[in-house]
Amino acid sequence: LDRRFEISVLQQMAFLGFAPSIHHHNLEQGILITDFIQGRYLQKDDLQQQDICTQFQNFFKALRHLNTDNLTFTLDTTINHYFAQLDTKQTYFKQLIPFHEHYIDVISKLAQQPQFLQICHNDLNRENLLVTQDKRIMAIDWEYSTVSHLQLEIAKLANVLDLDESQIIQIVPKMETAFTLEWQQIRQLARYID
Repeated sequence: LDRRFEISVLQQMAFLGFAPSIHHHNLEQGILITDFIQGRYLQKDDLQQQDICTQFQNFFKALRHLNTDNLTFTLDTTINHYFAQLDTKQTYFKQLIPFHEHYIDVISKLAQQPQFLQICHNDLNRENLLVTQDKRIMAIDWEYSTVSHLQLEIAKLANVLDLDESQIIQIVPKMETAFTLEWQQIRQLARYID
């Protein structure tokens, strides 16, 4: 985790209205204090409201325009790092090896599409997406944010909320619907990462 990067992204997204503002941080002591967001967890039914869908489109557009100077695609490094942390003596480890080998190739293909590489939250789940009392979308817990592939970010959200393709199209900016990799393969990769 890169806490300096987290703070930078959080500050930018707070300025744009999609994340809580930072009141205090001390990296050496591991302290980060933000606004308390009064609201509730996002539900799939919320996506039936056009204003919520529009906010999601604006959320993804905002992520796309964040400063990525001097940043590189690091998802493959991150996944390999976490894979190396697994206990090789556990039964699940041997079961994960073929998946890991398969998806490293998919991640490599994602990295070859620089037009879709941008800062991503990388942990968009129900607990990290809030609907405020005034019906705004807010994302919290930005510690896993990094440069990643937008299609993977959207796939993870689609998996968490169990969205079909017609629902995904409603929350994704029109410019992002021309993904070139096979959608089901990306959704499987998102499940593997989670």
